[in-house]
Amino acid sequence: MYLFEVPCYGAGDVTAAYPERSDPRRIAALNQIYADVARSMAHVQIVHWRTLVCPGGTRAENIDGVHLWQPDEQHLSDAGAVVVWKWWLPQLRAAH
Repeated sequence: MYLFEVPCYGAGDVTAAYPERSDPRRIAALNQIYADVARSMAHVQIVHWRTLVCPGGTRAENIDGVHLWQPDEQHLSDAGAVVVWKWWLPQLRAAH
């Protein structure tokens, strides 16, 4: 099983129900929980996609001219999902 880290989110709408989603401390804490779970369970691996979408801890808006995020700033756009998939697929193939 593959568990994707929580990425760094955009500021989003501060009046929305969950503005804390953009809090780097909460994101780091949740990613630590994911890492702990992965270490404790056989066949669970973390996908470190933050290296792609959050290089240096700053959220990438575009990669190779492709806008990654939907207007909610939380979810990948269709084109952004393709970018992530193309990044991850070679790693997935190499692991098997």
